[in-house]
Amino acid sequence: MDRYPSFILNTINCLRLPRVARATIGNILLNQREKDLFYAILLANQQMVHIVRPKKHILYPPDLHLIMNFVNSSDSFRSSDEAWTPYCLPNFNSKGFLHLYVCYLTPELCLLLVFSKADNVYIKGHKCKEQILAELKANSCTEHTSLPFNADCYLPFCM
Repeated sequence: MDRYPSFILNTINCLRLPRVARATIGNILLNQREKDLFYAILLANQQMVHIVRPKKHILYPPDLHLIMNFVNSSDSFRSSDEAWTPYCLPNFNSKGFLHLYVCYLTPELCLLLVFSKADNVYIKGHKCKEQILAELKANSCTEHTSLPFNADCYLPFCM
């Protein structure tokens, strides 16, 4: 963690993508929203690809770092097809918790769906994941997340 300036700077490192690819991914995530879905987050190699959130609810970088560290440090999420867990986001609401649905679409591409209610999280998450994955594949968006220039890099011109 000490080699990642995003922790010190209170920022999130985003995956470099062509503008059209990022817009397409954003539209796919936005169009597949469920009723109780609060946040839809797409990560690739521990970097943010896109996040969809309600207008009035900000997901602060420390909360995103908690989620990303939780998901990336757990081998059980990688080994299972999909999973869900209650999760507390201290900057969002330190007295309650949301429900985190985690699945890896490819070995490097992780979809996180954060629901506000526990009702059928697994079923809603699975349905949403299938729709998102179908759209991402139809638009060839999964190819952009594994391009060589998307290495774990924090410098502006590292390739």
